[in-house]
Amino acid sequence: MSPLAEQLLHDARKKFIDKDDLLIACLKNMSEDQLYEMAIDYGFIVTEDEDAIPHIDNFDDDDSRTVQDKIIDAVLARHGE
Repeated sequence: MSPLAEQLLHDARKKFIDKDDLLIACLKNMSEDQLYEMAIDYGFIVTEDEDAIPHIDNFDDDDSRTVQDKIIDAVLARHGE
């Protein structure tokens, strides 16, 4: 974690800044690809078959699906369609 990220986390834990405001700011400024990767990396999207998760690197550059669609695909991969 970068020093700035650590400082923001520290400030949020000490209630110098609101945690929800920090979270919203981060989510608003992250790309859809970053959000998708983070959701998988931190286990917010989990599957028993890791190969079933459509990894962001495997998408075509012209893939027009939204991050929400990609997350739905990952959840369906875990729970079946």
